[in-house]
Amino acid sequence: MYSIANFDGQLIKPEDEGESKPYIDTSVFDYQYDKRLAFAGQFWSSTPYVKGAVQNFTRNGGIQGGFGFNFSDGHIKSYETGLYFDGSEIKDSDGMFVPGCFVRAVRGTTTLYDMSYVDNKDYTVTDKSTGLMWTKNDSGQTMNWVDALDYADKAEIAGHSDWRLPNAKELQSLVDYEKKTFPAINTDFFNTTVKTFESVNDAYYFWTSTTQGDFKWTADYVAFGQAWSKKNSSATEYFDWHGAGAQRSDPKSGKPSDYELASDMASDYISINNWVRLVRDAKP
Repeated sequence: MYSIANFDGQLIKPEDEGESKPYIDTSVFDYQYDKRLAFAGQFWSSTPYVKGAVQNFTRNGGIQGGFGFNFSDGHIKSYETGLYFDGSEIKDSDGMFVPGCFVRAVRGTTTLYDMSYVDNKDYTVTDKSTGLMWTKNDSGQTMNWVDALDYADKAEIAGHSDWRLPNAKELQSLVDYEKKTFPAINTDFFNTTVKTFESVNDAYYFWTSTTQGDFKWTADYVAFGQAWSKKNSSATEYFDWHGAGAQRSDPKSGKPSDYELASDMASDYISINNWVRLVRDAKP
């Protein structure tokens, strides 16, 4: 489903959808904003979140999540499926509201993003399904988006100097949604600096080169560890609300205290200094 996302979208005025542009090509696909909540444009994928429960309910192992993409605001996150993590059904009497998502059906099969990796033995990894070459190591340190672009521009690795920051779709292609442990990447091929995933201090967010349409001062990142959020800006407890494999956005520079990214639904952890894994086009 992510393959049909169009990052030229922008929800300019939720109350006036005529001035907004969804994150999908409306010359090809039909799209209508939800009349009640214009930002509620989430569509189900068939991909469950298998690494753990979402939110912070403890009953029956917590709440099961399933990934979806929001074509109104341009994000991947894990949504409540209506089941607990142990597979039992959430009932009305449990006192929990379980929102629904829209559906766009698909047919056929593809070999794209089948993670057919080759370790080139020079600290690079080639994905034969996408034709992209990746750095085996991450950046080893976090940095803001401006510095990430500069880091990519100056990189010389394995005799190549044409490395770049991956766009959102390229980076998302590395996410292993079927792996039941953190991080959500194949560690047989890719090295990770972060080894423990227990709190926001272990946030394993990776920058993309994609500017987030609604907030041009932010850029998209992909979470390879938990995607941390809390109920609102005044809450103190962060939990894995969006799931490893989520795609969110962070301010491109500055410090977290300069920004407030809370909504009526959630308040994401603001990192700003994120990790980098570089990419280049693998040439024959």
